[in-house]
Amino acid sequence: MKMNDSSIRIRAIHEKDLEWIDHLDREKQDLKVPCFYKTPKEKYTEFLRPSLDLLHFRKVCDALQETTGEKVIFRRNDVEYTDAFLMVTKSENQKNVEEAAFLYQHGIYESVDLGEYVRYVPYKRSGNAAKKGKHIFIREDFFDEMMEWTWLGYSPKKLKNLHLPYVELKAYEALVNSNIKDVVYIHPDEILLLDDKKNVFWTWATMVDQYEGEFSLERNHMMIKNNVFDGECLIDNSVFEMAKKDAGMMLLRNFFFKSCGFRTDIQGYYREYFGDEYETATLKDYLGNKRQVRKIKMIVTVSSFKLFKFAQFFSLNSWNDGPFAWGKRIEVNDDVMADESMFLFDDENGNAYDLWCRKVEENGCAFGVVKHEEEHREKRRFTYQMLNPMHFSEDDIRTLMASDIEKFVKLRTDCDFYESYIGGGRESDVAASYTSQFIVNLARKNPLFRQTDIYKEKRSNDLRKFKQKLYEGKLEIEADYYTLCSMPWELLNYSINPGTAFKQPILEKGEMYIAGLPEGKQLTLCRNPHACASNVVYATNRVIPELEKWFYFRRKDGFSNIVVISPWEWDVMEALNGADFDSDEALGIENEIVLKRAKELGEDERISAVPHADISSDKRGGVDMEDFGQQYRIDDSLAGNKIGLISNYTQVLNSYYWDSFREDSPYAACRDELYDDIQILAVLMGLEIDKAKHAYTFEAQQVAKDIMDKYALEDENGRKRRKRPIFMCYIDEKRHGEAARKAAEGLWLDCPMDYVAKNVYNLYRTEKALVQLKPENTISLAEVFDVEDYKGCDAKKVETVLTKMEECVRELKKTNINKADLEWADNAAKKEALLSDTYLLMEKNKISLKEMKRILYLLLEKEPADRMKKKAAAEAFYECLLVNNKEAVEEILGEAFTFAQSKDGNAGKDYIERSKQVGEKKQINYAKCNKLFEKFLGTDYRKKEARTLFGAKIKKEKNLLNIAYMLQTVLEKRKFAVLKTEKLMSLAILYQVWPGLLLECVQKDCVKM
Repeated sequence: MKMNDSSIRIRAIHEKDLEWIDHLDREKQDLKVPCFYKTPKEKYTEFLRPSLDLLHFRKVCDALQETTGEKVIFRRNDVEYTDAFLMVTKSENQKNVEEAAFLYQHGIYESVDLGEYVRYVPYKRSGNAAKKGKHIFIREDFFDEMMEWTWLGYSPKKLKNLHLPYVELKAYEALVNSNIKDVVYIHPDEILLLDDKKNVFWTWATMVDQYEGEFSLERNHMMIKNNVFDGECLIDNSVFEMAKKDAGMMLLRNFFFKSCGFRTDIQGYYREYFGDEYETATLKDYLGNKRQVRKIKMIVTVSSFKLFKFAQFFSLNSWNDGPFAWGKRIEVNDDVMADESMFLFDDENGNAYDLWCRKVEENGCAFGVVKHEEEHREKRRFTYQMLNPMHFSEDDIRTLMASDIEKFVKLRTDCDFYESYIGGGRESDVAASYTSQFIVNLARKNPLFRQTDIYKEKRSNDLRKFKQKLYEGKLEIEADYYTLCSMPWELLNYSINPGTAFKQPILEKGEMYIAGLPEGKQLTLCRNPHACASNVVYATNRVIPELEKWFYFRRKDGFSNIVVISPWEWDVMEALNGADFDSDEALGIENEIVLKRAKELGEDERISAVPHADISSDKRGGVDMEDFGQQYRIDDSLAGNKIGLISNYTQVLNSYYWDSFREDSPYAACRDELYDDIQILAVLMGLEIDKAKHAYTFEAQQVAKDIMDKYALEDENGRKRRKRPIFMCYIDEKRHGEAARKAAEGLWLDCPMDYVAKNVYNLYRTEKALVQLKPENTISLAEVFDVEDYKGCDAKKVETVLTKMEECVRELKKTNINKADLEWADNAAKKEALLSDTYLLMEKNKISLKEMKRILYLLLEKEPADRMKKKAAAEAFYECLLVNNKEAVEEILGEAFTFAQSKDGNAGKDYIERSKQVGEKKQINYAKCNKLFEKFLGTDYRKKEARTLFGAKIKKEKNLLNIAYMLQTVLEKRKFAVLKTEKLMSLAILYQVWPGLLLECVQKDCVKM
C-alpha cells in the first residue's frame, strides 16, 4: 500500500436541510425517511484526508473502475472529488428523536434522477467529529466492503442481537480514519506483544467518587494503580531511517490500534544482550508466540490494542464467527485485578490477535503515521487555564508580562518591527497569516503603502488581536512542548527480563530525562486541559547513560522534545489531568518565578493531594445495535460537548479561591469548600473529555452548574448572581463593555488572571509612546500602484478573474473570518475549498501585466466616497438601456424590469448561460460593452447629451447577449461597492496567484511620506 497524500473533497449537508419523504419501499408507505436532492459544487466543502481508510477506498475504486468502468473518484481543476461519502452535521436540540433516528435506521436518500435514488448509510465518526456533531455517511453499495475491511473481515451488520459499548465502538473503529502524514511498514512477525504493566502504590491523594448523582471527595493516603506503558511502544531506529524521518517518536494507527512509538535501538540492544546467540534467539510474546529477536521492530503492550477492550461483550454463543469470538479464558498475572481478566478464543483460526496479524499482513503491513513530536522553540505561550491556578502575586505577573508589553509598544510604534512580526521574523511567535507576506512585500517595495487605510486597519486589527491575546493570559514564556514518554528503558528490559525489569526504575518520583538538558535542571510541567493547582508538576532532569545510549530522542538540530518520566510510584498521570502516553504533551516551563510558585503549591497539603476519579463508566450491557434511537441520543449528547464551559467554571472558582485569601473577601469563609469543588470540577472536565469514548450515567455539565450556583452572591436588589471575574469578561470580546465598566469601578479580584487583565487595561494609561504617536496622513491605495497603462488588455480575461474573485470573497465573508488576518477559526475546510477553486481557475487565464493593471484599476478606483455616485450612474445607465431597448430588457429580465426590482446580475447571467446552452452563435463584445459603460460614466450622465450618445450607440447593437452582459454589469454590486476588507481579501488572492505581476504594479519610488 503506497501513501497518497492528496485529500478528496466530499459533500456536506446539514440535518436540518433534509427533506422528509414517503419511504421508497411500497410496503412501508407509512414511514418517512430523510432525502436530499443533488447539491451544487460549492457544497463539496468537507475533505477525506489521507488515512488508511482512504487508501483502501482508493483501491476499491480502482478495482471497481477496472471491472465496471464506474469512476467513483473524479477530478475537476486538478482537485479530486467523490460522491461516495456525505458529511452530515446534526441539528442542535433535536426534539423529535424517533424521527431523527430514521437517519441511522434507514439512511439518507439522494435523488439522482426522476424516480431514482442513491442511499447513504451511517459509516464512521471519530471522537472529535462526534463532539462537533459530525458523522460520515457512505454510499450503501460501499458499506460492506469498507466496514468488513475495518472489522478484520467481519460484517457489523451481524451485530443484531448484541448489546455493545456503542461509544467506545464508534471511537475505536474510526482509528483507521485518522489523518496521516506518512506510512511505515512493520510485519506482524516483527512485533513483540507484551502484557500491560500496572503498579500499585500508596500516595497522598484526593479521591472523587459519585453515588446516585451526588459527588464527594476524600483526602488520604490511598492505593493508586498506574498502567505505566498506557498507549506507548518502542520502534526500532531502522523504521525511522527507512521513512527518512528526523524524529524521536511517531504516533501510529491501524485496525483497532493506536500507539505512540519512541525511537529505540532495539536491535543494537538485543545484539549486545544475546551476543553470539543473537541470530537464533527468540522471545515469547504475551500469547505464547515465538518471535525471532533479530526481526523485532516494535515492542508494544496490550493497552495499544483496542480490540481487547471488547472481549467481555462477546462469546461463542452470540458471535461465533466474529473476529473477537472469545472462548478460552486466560488467567492474568497476579498484579492485575480480577475484574480486568481477558477472554480470548482458540479454534482453527487462532485467537483475535492472530486474526489482526493476518489482516495487517493482507493490508501490506502498513501503519499510518499521524504525527511526530513538536519542533523546538525557545518560547511558547501560557494559557489562562495554566496561569490562573498558580498563586502568582501582582509583581510576579508584572514581571512575566514585561516582554509582551515591550513587544506591544514596538508593534505600535515601529513599522519595521511590525512587518517582521507578521512576516514570520525572529520576533514572531505566530505563523504568517494569509495576507502577511503580501502586506510585508508591498510595504517594503513602497513605504507609502503604510499610509493607506488597508495597512492601517490591518495593523490596528493585529494590535487588537495581540492585546486580546494578553487578555486571555497567553503570555510568552521560556518554555517548549514535550511528548510524554514513560519508562522506555524498563520496557526494553521487560521484553527480555519481565521478572527483574522493574526492581529499580532508573527515574524516581519527581525526576525526568530530556536529552541535551543539563543534570539537575528543573522544569515546571503543565498540560492542557489544566484545571487546578494540583495539576502543576515540577521535575528535576537526570542524565541517564542508558537512555543516552539506546534511545534517539535528540534530533539533528540537537534538541529533544520528548520528556521521559516514571509513573511507577508517582501519580504524575493524574497530576497532569489524566495523561497517558499515546502522544500526550506537556508544556515544560523554564522560568524561576513559575518554578518557585510550583514548589510552594506542592507544599500545600490540600493542593498536593492530586484528584483521582473513582467513577465507573456506564456498563449496563451497552447499547442494542438495532436501537437506533438510543444511538442517536448518544451521539446527540456528545455533540457540542461542554469541556470549555466546565474549564471556565474551574477558572472562576480558582479566582474566588485566590481572592479568598484577601482579608475582606466574600469568599474567605468558604475557602476550603472552594478548593474541594475545584477538584471535583477538574475530575468532571476529564470525564467530559473522555465522553467520546466512554458513557456515564450523569450529565457533567449539570453537575458543574449545580456546583457553581453555590457561590452566587446577593446583589443590591437582593438577587443572587455569580460574580464574573473581569478577565472572564475580557476573554469574550462581546463582554468588553462589561469588563470596562467593572474595571472602572475597581471590581478586580485578587487572582493571577485579573492581575493580567489589569496590566493590559492600564496599558494606554501608563505607556507614553502609546498616546503620543503622531498620526500620519491617510492616502488612497491607488497612489501606491501604477495601473494606467492597461490598453490592449484582454477584457474577457479581466472580467473572468474579477467575477471569480468576487464570488470567492462573497462566500468567504459568510464564514467565521477574523478580519485582522483573514484566518478562519471555523469553516477552514470551506475556506480551503473556495481558495483552491479560485486559484486554479485564475491561474488558467495566464494574465499579462496589462491585465493585472486593469484588474487593479477596477479594484482600486472604487473608493467609498464614490460609491453613491456610481450607484446613481448605474441606475441612469439602466434607465437608458430600458428606454432604448425595452423589449430586449423585458425578454432578458422578465417582468422584474425596474432597477429596484433587479438587485443583482443573476438574470443577465442566467440569460447568457441559457443562450450558450442552446448554441447562440454571436459572442459578447466585452471590450465594446465595457468601453460604452466607462464612456457613459465619464460624462455627466444627468445631461441630455449623454443619453443621446448612449442611445445612438446602443441601437446599433442588436445582439441580446451584449445587452444581457451590460445588465449584468450595472446590476452587480461589485461594480460599485468594494469595501476595505473586500479589497484586502481580493489583493491577497491576486498576490497568492500572481505575486510577481502584482508587485510589478507597485510604484518603486515613494512619492510622499
